[in-house]
Amino acid sequence: MDFDRAKFDAVWRRVMPETAEYSREQKAVRQMEIDEACRLRGFMDNEAQDALTYGMLAALCCGSTRQKLFRIAMDEQCHLKKLRAGYFILTGEMYMPPKACPLICDLPETLRRKYQDEKEGSAAYRNAAETTSVNELADTYPALAEDEARHLKIIGCVIENIL
Repeated sequence: MDFDRAKFDAVWRRVMPETAEYSREQKAVRQMEIDEACRLRGFMDNEAQDALTYGMLAALCCGSTRQKLFRIAMDEQCHLKKLRAGYFILTGEMYMPPKACPLICDLPETLRRKYQDEKEGSAAYRNAAETTSVNELADTYPALAEDEARHLKIIGCVIENIL
């Protein structure tokens, strides 16, 4: 007697309908977790890059400008830690962003680029806050969006003072 997979599946769905529905729900939840984990890795990569860049920019400056840029670098490190914790809670895995070497050719131009990056980062975190279904991240994303918006203002002031 040959095994007929289609017949077996039809009988199985009739006998165990909740299992098929549960399986679809589980697949949907798992896909959401995969998508959120991917988004988190991107955010973590950006935060690690930003922390390094701001630390290097701070080293090029002095006085209050140095302090402001160093503070932003520390904020970005804190963001990375929060995101890494969220990633671990979501996936059970630890993630470390790849090593990076930021290109800093010119202080004003690099600050201009970081101004745009902070603007985009704030918008990305706001969007993530609106679209995530992970409760732990729903509180984290808006706070990070506010920090990035605050960084945007600080960088704008730094640019005003160095030009």
